Amino acid sequence: MTPSSGTYVATISSRDGRSIDSDDEDASPSRATQALDPKVRWIQCALGASALLPWNALITALPYFLSRLESTPNLLATFGSYLVIAFTSAQLAFFAYATTRTNTANFIAWARYTTTALVLLLLLTALLPVLPLPPQAFATLVLAGSVVQAATGAYRQTALVALAAHFGPFSIQAYVAGQAAVGVAVSVVQYVGAALAMYHDKGDDGKDGGGAEIGAMAFFALATAFMASMIPAHAWLTNSPAYRALSTSRASEDRITAAQGAQETQPLLPAASVAPEEHKDVSMWEVARMNWKYNLGVGLVFSISLSVFPSITTSIRSVRDTDSGFFSPLLFNYFHFVIFNTADYLGRHACSNPRFHIWSPNKLLGLSVVRVLFIPLILLCNVQRPGQQSATPIFNSDVAYWLLLAALALSNGYVSSLCMMAAPSLEHNPRLSKSQVDAAATISQFCLIGGLSAGSVLSMLVGAIADAVLTKNSFRG
Repeated sequence: MTPSSGTYVATISSRDGRSIDSDDEDASPSRATQALDPKVRWIQCALGASALLPWNALITALPYFLSRLESTPNLLATFGSYLVIAFTSAQLAFFAYATTRTNTANFIAWARYTTTALVLLLLLTALLPVLPLPPQAFATLVLAGSVVQAATGAYRQTALVALAAHFGPFSIQAYVAGQAAVGVAVSVVQYVGAALAMYHDKGDDGKDGGGAEIGAMAFFALATAFMASMIPAHAWLTNSPAYRALSTSRASEDRITAAQGAQETQPLLPAASVAPEEHKDVSMWEVARMNWKYNLGVGLVFSISLSVFPSITTSIRSVRDTDSGFFSPLLFNYFHFVIFNTADYLGRHACSNPRFHIWSPNKLLGLSVVRVLFIPLILLCNVQRPGQQSATPIFNSDVAYWLLLAALALSNGYVSSLCMMAAPSLEHNPRLSKSQVDAAATISQFCLIGGLSAGSVLSMLVGAIADAVLTKNSFRG
């Protein structure tokens, strides 16, 4: 996911280069210090939530997808990794291309068209449970849909982040808060829906009698309705007096800045040479090298997390041997998404408290590297891969697994957010110049998405290791 894309604007700089906090009494009123209209804040929060809805929807529905593939063990074992690879790879490619189009893009049109497209895609996904497709066709359709959703979402996220930045840092904070919260909401809704459906429609043997299908259909229907509501919300926001006022003010500030720059450089440069050269001299490679520890840190965080979640964690079963109730494979799987998303949100939220801040690149990179220990620890839980003999796991406790999962998610949100916050910060990254801030933020976000893609590929290797090692009971007691 990309939740920290706008956090670097919490501190602004004056034209003379000194750092100005947002509550500085000497700072003139600007988009960085003006209070955000409550309506704008709530809409930005909702837009942030909708930005990651396609990803969260696919990941949270993975247990249902796997239930449709139970008759094909080989496909069942690898589908989770294939789904993550397809989505994250497409997202990385189209996000990179969309970023290169930012200078000429019509972001309002981008957001409008991509939102409409995602409504249709989510609606089609909601109808999947009623389509009598064979496992191979079902898997192909889901994978193809994930690629299209990733491509569409990449353009949409680029447009929505630009819109949030238009309203200033408080708007970006609301947008980021929505991104962090949607994972929790999605997993809770999916879990409750599946639980209600299971207990309402049990077979004679007490097993799930269609709860997965009903829960998936209800969830995707709600997701479709929520995404559709973003069309009028976005239209209201881009036609609001606040948006028009900010657009006018921004244009005026640009003209004033250009005029002042012309006056200051006139004795040295001819009029034809006066142009905003600040961004032209920025070397992306130089900034990437300067921030390599932050960039590598955020990439490692998501690579490690995606290597086991959700492709491996969805194959972990309760140590209680039961097919019904809270510890049934279906509900146990859904509950693990609730744990992960909640802990991930808490990790991100902790970064709002200065007492928990870590700005040292060495410490952050060290924390990112240490997280690799989660991979073998997760494999020590009750992993049940297709074709594997059941044996007593080292961590023969559901509570121990939940604690490990929570620690994985908590550190994921915490360390990644700190890396994203520190990389473009002029105050906490003294090697960075003001002209390099945008490049630093862009590179960090690209490394985050790259980490997601690398982690999805790494999950295939971890899955192969799990198949090879766990079947020999090397990790079992």
